[in-house]
Amino acid sequence: MRTGLKNHLGALLTKRNLKGPGKHLWSKPGEAYLEKLELNAEAAEIRNQTLALRKTLDALIGRWDQESGRRVRGDERVRQLQTAPGVGPQTAFAYRVFVGDVSRFPSGKQVAKYFGLVPRERSSGERRHLGHITKEGDGLMRTLLVEAALRATRKPGPLRECYRRMVRHKGKAKARVAMARKLAVILYQMWKKDLTYGEFLQRDAQLAGGLGRAAGH
Repeated sequence: MRTGLKNHLGALLTKRNLKGPGKHLWSKPGEAYLEKLELNAEAAEIRNQTLALRKTLDALIGRWDQESGRRVRGDERVRQLQTAPGVGPQTAFAYRVFVGDVSRFPSGKQVAKYFGLVPRERSSGERRHLGHITKEGDGLMRTLLVEAALRATRKPGPLRECYRRMVRHKGKAKARVAMARKLAVILYQMWKKDLTYGEFLQRDAQLAGGLGRAAGH
């Protein structure tokens, strides 16, 4: 909702060929510019109401962030999941909430399927065809996993090497989704086996294709 309000104000300026100071409209100078900007009565009313709504959302989101931060700090499982590369408090907490009871999933592949990260499959005769991902489950969790996977691929380590190989064979778009799927499975294994990411690598990876095996269990 907050992003929508920002886009709405940006469009209001764009239609009038106006541009805020500096690179970021949503900085303190940018907000001061918006508040003082001279507009006709109708546009000024839209600007004032939109800014007021955004400030209300800022306050609500700030309180929610504080509460989620308190819960994250007090949850040992969330802290454990955050040891995986690219996984911050939001992603770890959301994964914890959406998975709920890890024992209800027989495999990591089922978790990836639950989040809609597996490709659709159709078969004709002996041929097996894989299509786009199903996008079942919660879209927010998929987005968080994709973003976390991309952050992970920027850090040295087996996930980055795996991503680079995938990009060469599948292209960036498919590689991103595949890495999000792989990360969902790795988090499942860390949780089920009660391992940090470092312990997961030592126990399961052996890094001669271990991460590849992890994506299927």
